[in-house]
Amino acid sequence: MNNFKLIQEHFSQLHCAYCDCFFATDGVELLREEDDYWVVRVSCSACQQPAGVAIVGIEYEESAAARAEGPPAPPVKPLTDLTVKDRKRLSKFATITDDDVLDAHSFIQELGADWTRHLPKRFQKKAE
Repeated sequence: MNNFKLIQEHFSQLHCAYCDCFFATDGVELLREEDDYWVVRVSCSACQQPAGVAIVGIEYEESAAARAEGPPAPPVKPLTDLTVKDRKRLSKFATITDDDVLDAHSFIQELGADWTRHLPKRFQKKAE
């Protein structure tokens, strides 16, 4: 059974808020199909009232061909331009966390228009 038929069957178990009839499968219309979700419009076939639009998450079953191929390949390690010496030198520092990035963002946001005052004197633009 395909996924859309399952969606239609799901909505056919629900009642219309206007007339209290069950929704018919023909009252479920596919509006948009994406990789991991579908957008459907539901309306009552008995009283013709629209029930609304729903976003339905979709999980596809793995095909027999994909299962026969075996496990997925391991992730590829990112390439780097760092030398062995650079990696050794930098490995003594802690890994940057999500909180570190958020802290840096907050700091930069609070610098204001005169942010150059935080730079060492040699990098500050000389007043003309």
